[in-house]
Amino acid sequence: MKVSKSGPLQIARAILGRVALILFGLSTALLLAEIVLRFIPERILYPLVFKNEEGWRIYQVDENIGWVLRPNLNTTSRTDDGLIFKITTNSHGLRDTETAYPKAPGVYRILLLGDSFPEARQVDLADAFPSVLENCLNQHSSQPVEVINTGVSGYTLSDEYLFYQTEGVKYNPDLVLVTIYTGNDISELDRYESVMLQIAGAYRFELANGRLTRRWISWAKPDQPLSAPEQFLRQYSVLYKTLAHPHSKIKAYLERQFDPPVTAAPFYPPPPLPPWEYFVHAHDFLHNPKTPPILVELWPVYEALLDVLYQDTQTNGHKLAFVLIPNKQQADLAVREETIFELSKVYLEQETVAWDLDHQPNQTIIKALNRRGLPVLDLLPGFQAHDQTNDKMLYYDQDLHFNKAGHRLAANLLCQWLVDGQQVPIR
Repeated sequence: MKVSKSGPLQIARAILGRVALILFGLSTALLLAEIVLRFIPERILYPLVFKNEEGWRIYQVDENIGWVLRPNLNTTSRTDDGLIFKITTNSHGLRDTETAYPKAPGVYRILLLGDSFPEARQVDLADAFPSVLENCLNQHSSQPVEVINTGVSGYTLSDEYLFYQTEGVKYNPDLVLVTIYTGNDISELDRYESVMLQIAGAYRFELANGRLTRRWISWAKPDQPLSAPEQFLRQYSVLYKTLAHPHSKIKAYLERQFDPPVTAAPFYPPPPLPPWEYFVHAHDFLHNPKTPPILVELWPVYEALLDVLYQDTQTNGHKLAFVLIPNKQQADLAVREETIFELSKVYLEQETVAWDLDHQPNQTIIKALNRRGLPVLDLLPGFQAHDQTNDKMLYYDQDLHFNKAGHRLAANLLCQWLVDGQQVPIR
């Protein structure tokens, strides 16, 4: 009786067959997981996966702008101070009452562009300064005034410009009023640190040979270029997003299981340097040798965006004006002194940085607007005057946005400025 022996070729074939079977099984499992995830509604899936549950509930990706408020929204939002407010949007995805694109005859329309301050998730819609401003203007105007609130959290001048291009022009406004938040309006142009990138993507504007260019970014850092396969997966795979996104709850859970934290010896690091965006409050920050280069590099982009927005509004026959919104560190005397003390303490044993929260970046932005002949209102003097003569707080303690009193003061100052400057038709 003859016993047959398997040759090397047959063994190799058997091994390859088993590997192919395993790969087929894995591929089938991944494909099924991808299909199943695609059938789960976004409003159910993303809150279970990502840390920013409220963000996924309120915002959505927009290929023309980056992210927008979801249309016909009816939900709630919790502030950092623990307050809960109802958040509704109209059919165009604006935190405003329903407004049609066509303008009714005889109506004077203001398109208000901005970020989280006009979006005002920290107060009821009726108490947000765009609503209060509309009521105030209608008491002085010779014709009905509409203030269309297009504020969206995380927006800066680049997003507002894109919104105006794609949506704002449809409203045919008489006046385009742009709010500038002095806390991060310039630094947000960097985009890479934006918290909204965990929800959507964004367009990052850059200057190339004196011309503005833009590119879409999502999770990547500048020093982490994406391979073609990863770009494909990020764009098209729901499974990849749920497992690989840096803010994925599932990813964080798996990392905790397979890489438990190691108890380290006590470590007492030196005081951290202030975030680079704080240097907009340094004296003459554009020419200050202590200012981080990234901030200086972003300023020409900011000015270029001012130019293209101005050109587009001129072409469309829309007037353009600006209003500067101060941050709490500027407007609150006690907080301002504490902030300067803490910032200066970091450099106590190094080189001194002259911090100028009373004038920067406000004066730099105002000079840029004045060179273009664009009207601008700085709310900071009015807020500081209120702080020195009134006990009523204008900002929340933790949230750092306007409270109801802050919104009302902003609206009244803005209303008076528009009326006194006859930027709206007055009686």
